[in-house]
Amino acid sequence: KEFAAAQGGRTDVLDQPELLPSCEDRHEVRSETSGVVTAIDAEQVGIAAMLLGAGRETKESIIDPGAGIVLRKKVGDRVESGEVLAELHIGKDYKRNVQEAEAKLRAAVTISSGDAPEEPLILAIVNKQGVTKWQ
Repeated sequence: KEFAAAQGGRTDVLDQPELLPSCEDRHEVRSETSGVVTAIDAEQVGIAAMLLGAGRETKESIIDPGAGIVLRKKVGDRVESGEVLAELHIGKDYKRNVQEAEAKLRAAVTISSGDAPEEPLILAIVNKQGVTKWQ
């Protein structure tokens, strides 16, 4: 709350998230396969969100503050066929883009059989001498 207040933000929405802008139109993206989420391409998720009104394609584009994507699965999560991967919150002028946004999102999420690869907690250490890879 202190961070939000220091930046001039509304602190009341932190206790009452229902006060945040939202979209009436929502669409669930369900998994077509079972397995483990092994990767999510953040750039493609961002493009999908932009198609729903959550970002600007041009500087003249209007952002809908209620639009966006809620990811229901993260890397390492098990997913069953038919289970919800994400919820699309569709801006009122962006309904025409839902299929394209869903396709981008599906392409962004990699589901594989087996377990998710172990990712190291620390990728590298940056200091005055440069970058040292963590072993």
